[in-house]
Amino acid sequence: MERHFPKKGEYYRHFEGGRYVILALARESRTKEEMIVYQNADKEEEIFVCPTSVFLEKTDRETYEKTGYEYCFVLETSKEEMEKGQSIIFAFLELSDAEEKIRFMQRHREDMTEEVLSVIAESLEFVESQKDTEFRYEAILDYLHTVARYEGRRG
Repeated sequence: MERHFPKKGEYYRHFEGGRYVILALARESRTKEEMIVYQNADKEEEIFVCPTSVFLEKTDRETYEKTGYEYCFVLETSKEEMEKGQSIIFAFLELSDAEEKIRFMQRHREDMTEEVLSVIAESLEFVESQKDTEFRYEAILDYLHTVARYEGRRG
């Protein structure tokens, strides 16, 4: 899957927690390297410039393994998408058994964002070892299938 290219006015969250807005896309005058000009959304006096390749790079998973972020900067979702993610999470948390949770996750496959998967994993007390969103989704489903087998034996 190709990574979204930043656009002026978009908001991004840094894996360490800061929130930034893209002010402009620029080029370095001599090398013509593409650059991102961005501003701290909470401290307007802080304006930064970095190469686009650095802005879009993945986090160093060995150093920052507990962040849960695959990339250094992640595009913030719109209010509607955020509300949809929250409603997906609340609906999942209302389900009582593993089979229902499996069907729910399969039905809502397209809605399984990094954030939603993190909450689901935490609610299941499932320790994630995968970094990629697709692998995380599959690992949680595998875990739920295991739980479902044991739930069936107890009943």
